[in-house]
Amino acid sequence: MATLGNIIWNGDKVLKEFDKKADKKLLGLAITVQGNAKRAMQQTKTTRKKGSRNPVSLPWNAPAIQTGQLVSDINYGHVKMLHYRVGTGSKYGLWLEVGVPENNLYPRPWLRPALYSLKKI
Repeated sequence: MATLGNIIWNGDKVLKEFDKKADKKLLGLAITVQGNAKRAMQQTKTTRKKGSRNPVSLPWNAPAIQTGQLVSDINYGHVKMLHYRVGTGSKYGLWLEVGVPENNLYPRPWLRPALYSLKKI
């Protein structure tokens, strides 16, 4: 707090309070992105390959759930004030998100659409 004549400056206190409120909002957004990513996989359009028991998602749609491992690995974390991460530590999640052209694995994005859904908020 600083003073200048009759004026009292509470800028540091105000900024700390603002950061706390903004951080709380970001936490809510991180939880929303996590939920949207999981929900997209649960609601994706699937097809069946000949001779396969497992459903297969269509390219450019969220991946179909086969074992549930990726869905259960999607999480969020608080890195520091005003900084959150949402994703998975699984390489498989990255491969599905961006595709692996040399293996004929087309992208099945699950994180980017969840992030883009925030534009509506």
